[in-house]
This record gives sequence, C-alpha cells and structure tokens, in this order.
Amino acid sequence: MARFDGKLVGYENVCRHLPLSLDGGDGEIFSRDGRHFFCQSHGALYEPATGLCVRGPCEGARLKKLKFAVHDGVIWLEQNSPETK
Repeated sequence: MARFDGKLVGYENVCRHLPLSLDGGDGEIFSRDGRHFFCQSHGALYEPATGLCVRGPCEGARLKKLKFAVHDGVIWLEQNSPETK
C-alpha cells in the first residue's frame, strides 16, 4: 500500500520480472524523484496509478493490484486479493 497523488494504491510488493520484492526489504518503493515505484533488484520503474512497468526488463507488464477498502481509517484487504486479471 502506498499513497500517490493523494490517493491510496495497493499492489503486491513483487517485481514482474522475477519474484523479488520491489523494496529489497527496506520498505522504500519510490524512485528518487517520487514519480514511480522502483524495483531495487532490477531497476524497473512502475507507474503508481496503474502498476504498469514503463522501464526495465518487464516493460509492459503490470504489478498485481490488491483489492482493499478503508473503514474508519483502517485499511482492509479484500478476501480475494490480489486481482487475477
């Protein structure tokens, strides 16, 4: 889960190139300029609003989106998350 442009977005923390976490375990997922999610292992860049990989070995692939809801300030993942589209 992350906040981008004032909106909450949620994706699996797994690169689409190889099944490794984007953050490398340190919790940092944004590129230096804050405009993309960044895979620390492969250098892939993803658009936070869509999950689309715009640069790197998995260009054109999308992060797996998580279904979630916010109730009383608490984030709840929906039962069938992530989406299987």
